[in-house]
Amino acid sequence: IEYEHIETQKRIVEKNKRPDIEINNSKCRCFFEIKTDANRKIEDSQITDYFTELKKSREDGKDIFMIYIVPKNYKIEELNKIKKAIEKKESYARIFYWEDIIKHIEFIDLDKSNIFISEFKSFILNILGSNSASLKLNLKEMTLFNHPYDLAVANSALKKIKSIIEESAKVICKHKHLSYLLHDEDHEYIIYLKDKNEQYVLFFGLWFDLILNDRSINPDYIFCYGVADATSDDPFYAKYANKFKEIENKNEL
Repeated sequence: IEYEHIETQKRIVEKNKRPDIEINNSKCRCFFEIKTDANRKIEDSQITDYFTELKKSREDGKDIFMIYIVPKNYKIEELNKIKKAIEKKESYARIFYWEDIIKHIEFIDLDKSNIFISEFKSFILNILGSNSASLKLNLKEMTLFNHPYDLAVANSALKKIKSIIEESAKVICKHKHLSYLLHDEDHEYIIYLKDKNEQYVLFFGLWFDLILNDRSINPDYIFCYGVADATSDDPFYAKYANKFKEIENKNEL
């Protein structure tokens, strides 16, 4: 399958309908119907008309496929409608679940290799209302367990670094009459400092996204900092500021 074989929202002959994605070349033809909203209905035409159109390509000697991608909590009546429709078409019709797709992406670390795939995964997980599709260890994490001593040292060092960050914040606040908030999640351990006017003036700490998502930019850094100055020429200022706005908008602080 080549890039030019893939089209989105292309109208098909049968009743002028549009599958979300179509793959079409000299060997095969495949329709994808994609639902990310668990409450979104599947139209009858997205079942019957697509099958009718695909059968024409089978008569032309092509392999045909009809793929539905939905959340696992998709409305049961809609899911049953799809399942009933494909019962007699198992040779070319399938249902796939977003959660299983994301699990596979995480397991083979595909999201670490491409920032667009990483953004795509985050987008889907946000829709699904989850931070991760799987508690299973990926290949790199499994490899780490072959070095238990290194894991123990890393865990100890991480705890020490977090303590240094928090103690540093206390010292700064004491001398500069500031207050601070701590944000602790999987990929970051950040201190946000506020002045007496409740304005954020500084943030610093561990931010693992720097090496997980931005390997082309300072791949060996995990410490981040930002001064709340919109005129700052710090190349990372805008990135840190936007990250903070995302957290603040989610009322996580």
